[in-house]
Amino acid sequence: MATIEQGSDEIITRAEQTRLQKERQVPTQPRDRIEMAATLLKDPQVMKAAIKQATTEQAAARVFSTIVYDHNADRRKQERERVLQKARDGALPLPAYMVRMVAKMNEWTGALAGITDDEIEELPEGSARDSVGLAVLALAEQADRWVAILRRRPALQVIEGRARRS
Repeated sequence: MATIEQGSDEIITRAEQTRLQKERQVPTQPRDRIEMAATLLKDPQVMKAAIKQATTEQAAARVFSTIVYDHNADRRKQERERVLQKARDGALPLPAYMVRMVAKMNEWTGALAGITDDEIEELPEGSARDSVGLAVLALAEQADRWVAILRRRPALQVIEGRARRS
């Protein structure tokens, strides 16, 4: 601390010294700790070391992964909204859109046909495999709906285990 005897431009009175000492005795508030951490994490070396240390503890690694996932989810949501807005701004007439969609469907059909039954069977059990199954089911349902509409026949409804046209 600078005092008058030291000849500093920054003069701190005894009352101010006492106030600062008392302030330091109060526990650091969470918002202050967050601000300090954010300031420290601006340094790339500190950030790398903090991430490395945080990901070695299992609980901290889960929290860190969740934060990264949430951050990326927000970015993905913003990107989706941006793409949707761009599509709305420059929407093509339906026939041109359908041409692109048919090309994309043919691309998917070829890609899916190239995956062997053995490769599908080798997918590891768990949530990732379940997600793939749900995505394929949703794709199949939409494909069935499109076929029914395009062939001008009503979709089948299952009632008590029997299929019938509605």
